[in-house]
Amino acid sequence: MNNWMREVDYATYCPKCVNFKVLETDEPCNECLTECAREGSKKPINFKEAKVKAK
Repeated sequence: MNNWMREVDYATYCPKCVNFKVLETDEPCNECLTECAREGSKKPINFKEAKVKAK
């Protein structure tokens, strides 16, 4: 394996994603979960950070 390959950290990024409530078998989560390692990044491929509303 290349030294640049990083295991995707789903436990950290998935709860912060806008698509967190989408089923694992539906897009875009399905595409993210099929790629377990990325070159130079631990973020899932379709990660988009959710905006938190101020209370």
